[in-house]
Amino acid sequence: MPKNVQQPLKPKKRSRKLTSRFLKLPASIKAKIEALDITEREKGHVYKMLAVIFIKAKKKGSLYSEIDIPWEYFRKGWGGSAYKIYIRILEGLGIISCDYVRVISSNRKGKCYRYRLMYNEEYHKEELASVSFLSTSGVEILDTETFENWFKEDFKQLEMPMQRLREVAKARVEGVSLENCRIGNEIEENSIEVTVVEGKKAYSYRTSKQNALRKAEGLGKLLIKDRSSCYIMGEEEYLSYKRYEVRASDTDALDKLERRYLRAGRNATNHRLDTSFTNLPNEFMAEICKANNLKTLDIVNSQIALMARVMPDLGTADSELFKSISVDGTFYESVQQLLGLKSRKEAKIVSFEMLFSARGNRSVYLKRMREVFPSVMAWVDGYKLEHGDNMFAVMLQREESRIFVDGLLRRIKVLGYLCFTKHDSIIYRAEDAGEIEKIAEGYFAEIGFSCKYKIEGYC
Repeated sequence: MPKNVQQPLKPKKRSRKLTSRFLKLPASIKAKIEALDITEREKGHVYKMLAVIFIKAKKKGSLYSEIDIPWEYFRKGWGGSAYKIYIRILEGLGIISCDYVRVISSNRKGKCYRYRLMYNEEYHKEELASVSFLSTSGVEILDTETFENWFKEDFKQLEMPMQRLREVAKARVEGVSLENCRIGNEIEENSIEVTVVEGKKAYSYRTSKQNALRKAEGLGKLLIKDRSSCYIMGEEEYLSYKRYEVRASDTDALDKLERRYLRAGRNATNHRLDTSFTNLPNEFMAEICKANNLKTLDIVNSQIALMARVMPDLGTADSELFKSISVDGTFYESVQQLLGLKSRKEAKIVSFEMLFSARGNRSVYLKRMREVFPSVMAWVDGYKLEHGDNMFAVMLQREESRIFVDGLLRRIKVLGYLCFTKHDSIIYRAEDAGEIEKIAEGYFAEIGFSCKYKIEGYC
């Protein structure tokens, strides 16, 4: 770890807190659950179970992804084996499926069953209904109370331009297309995880690209890659599904902003400060910034700059080259040229595969990266081998949190300025820009964080 890096705060115990949570879901699912002859408290447990499955599936890449959830996770959340009651209710209603045969056992997660939301194209055409349930949080946190109070106090001072935000949300749904997707042989990875839809059945599995192409051809559908997720669907079927995902996510986010349902807390895994702002689409944040005369300071290719910061001195030419293009803000453009890629977008895909994919990933992209940066990739692979594939990205996120939350945000807030973080950026009033930007520049110099950042105004 570099010298002068502020150490993260140690987790401390705090009593569990009961809070109301909200979930958006198709109206017919809500109607099925509301018609059950069970208590309101039990319905809340059903909604909570569904929320967990929704969230974990979307994080994996698709609402219909098959996910494995440890028994111990459910035991803690629902008390002993009571969670099985609510799983069976959702199964009986035809909302989810559970594979009771394939029990997964791993040192990290423990024993799991696999769960999946049942595919129903009609859900994509329905109105979305809001439901609420109670959830507990805060067993072990990182000094979250101070940051939570700061966020809520600052949020109260903002105007939420709800009419404009809803116009933007409508445009986002209408703008869904295949333009930014890769189709068929445009996908360069040889091994992919694909979600397949056949009738009312959806399932996910890992396979070769060629097998997936044959499967798609046999079904008369397309093999579509959207960001890191692959699907076998017809064009209109996929667009309908994608519009539903965007609409559901945006409606949920905007309803919470309008209700002033605020969330702020430190993530126990990566130590990030997760708030009501951190996962908002950039288009929404831009409108909020415009309405409140706010500015943002963003680190250019931040995860790469953080990687260069924590990488040890490897004493090789390729590592020195990597560091130089990481801190001057030209990393993606340089990788595009060095690897002979078609676009900056492809270079960004390479970079995210390097950071977030499993060590065993042998995609065409990473093969090229290993040829150009052999010692750097050997260090990355060695770290993942020793600590686990997912822990490389977590390590970078923790470094980000040390800088932006424990360091920069704390310095700004103790001086009384309005300020929010969104992972690797800060958001502040334009009228305070001179003072805050001096604080940021001085802090980066003090800790030796070499990076390029951009400042953007919205008015």
